[in-house]
Amino acid sequence: MVIDMDILGTFTKLWSCAGIQKQEYDMKKVLVSTIVLLTALSHTANAASVAISDDETAQVNKAITAWGCDGGVIFKSPSGEFEVEDATCHGGNYEIELGPDFVVTSIELE
Repeated sequence: MVIDMDILGTFTKLWSCAGIQKQEYDMKKVLVSTIVLLTALSHTANAASVAISDDETAQVNKAITAWGCDGGVIFKSPSGEFEVEDATCHGGNYEIELGPDFVVTSIELE
């Protein structure tokens, strides 16, 4: 009984004939394209945040403190609405949204 020691070479030839290598190449192109697209989208989302003044920060903190919350990271959208991520409220982490008038519009458990 003869055993072919070049099994990998044999499979490579079979895969090449079946077009599997081209499919793997196409999948790599799709994967790289997807990663580039997601990276570009994440940078666009970060660029949508607007600088927050000390007065706005104080007013946002005052508004969320009235709800029994504190801490978190404050973001401001170009439309003037605020979002606080990872605010601590009653022992849980929440995402809080406020309107431009610093009124809480949404509190969601993360």
